[in-house]
Amino acid sequence: MDDLLTFLHVVETSSVSAAAERLKISKSVVSKRVSDLETELGVQLFQRSGHRLFPTENAIVYSRRLCEIVADLDKASDLVAQDRESIAGDVKIACPMALGTHLLTPSLITLAQRQPRLVVSLVLDDRIYDHRVSESYDIAIRMGAPRSESLIVRKLAISHRVVCCSPAYADRFGLPQTIDDLPNHACLTYTNALTSRVWQFESPTRRGNHRTVPVQGRLVANSPEILCNGAIAGLGLAVLPMFVAAQALRDGRLIDALPNARPLADTVYAIRPPNGRLPTRVRAVIDHLVGAFDAKSGWETAIR
Repeated sequence: MDDLLTFLHVVETSSVSAAAERLKISKSVVSKRVSDLETELGVQLFQRSGHRLFPTENAIVYSRRLCEIVADLDKASDLVAQDRESIAGDVKIACPMALGTHLLTPSLITLAQRQPRLVVSLVLDDRIYDHRVSESYDIAIRMGAPRSESLIVRKLAISHRVVCCSPAYADRFGLPQTIDDLPNHACLTYTNALTSRVWQFESPTRRGNHRTVPVQGRLVANSPEILCNGAIAGLGLAVLPMFVAAQALRDGRLIDALPNARPLADTVYAIRPPNGRLPTRVRAVIDHLVGAFDAKSGWETAIR
């Protein structure tokens, strides 16, 4: 098990030194564990280039399956854990700002009220990188799957998005009839997305495919709430998560500008590092969030 967990850390960090620092062991021990595992399996797990290690295709496939096995071991341990109704200790969580404000925080407050010995350390940060999960947090909530193959992932919810604008903008400039009209409109864009200047939409004819449309506009921000306020003020069209736009859609400050076209949805995940057995308190928080996010389907049906 030590060899396997060491291997997962090396996959995640691409570095013997970084893995050794996390595990609080020497670099020579990390190297030996990886070498022993390669000998045991009879395959090469890493390509070496300077001080970095790059996982081979075999290593990527192997790490994915190991993460599933580690998650199953966690579940098995919880089946026989004592005092499961009461959890105690510190759980550190990172989450994007808007998602944390609208959805995560109310759920965690409810959990904290039920579990007086639980200490939740919550950091809201739109610049969350995969490597920080292992270094600083027990859990990270994020939109989209992590890039690292060694992180353990649990799906929480699907977050649908909608193209919005104010009634005043629609009166003045009209509404786009199709997504092909979007380049002719002022569009408010989100800087933290890799495709901030390109909006992606579900294909109406082929499931799983999507179309992309280049956009530009007068407001660029790293907060969907700022983009929501800009859209309400009439600055242009914005693609917003439904949980951000729902209330303004209900009260009429925003309207659905493209009811026949849906932006690609995001998936909300809870991710954690492969640090051996999952503590009961962390498992309890993740289980609570799975139930809490599922119960919040109301924000997904704001305009449907």
